[in-house]
Amino acid sequence: VTALHSGDGVSVFDNGAPARRVEWLRGGAVGELAYSRPEAAEFGTEFAPPGDNLLLTGGSTASLADMVSRTRRGLLLTCLWYIR
Repeated sequence: VTALHSGDGVSVFDNGAPARRVEWLRGGAVGELAYSRPEAAEFGTEFAPPGDNLLLTGGSTASLADMVSRTRRGLLLTCLWYIR
């Protein structure tokens, strides 16, 4: 974790904290949320700092057009900015 300043989700005291793998989406539903250290302690969960980039790996080699044409019901997220 690298924090240049303290804010709602991260503190300068988090600098150097290890970032763990977080499954934001699991089975088509929200798996975990970003939690600061105080929030994690309050809700009895693990510290999960907000991420800068989301990398989706292990998916299909099909093109986006092919995946969309085969999807009967779905949600395409192209940006995770300001999702609450």
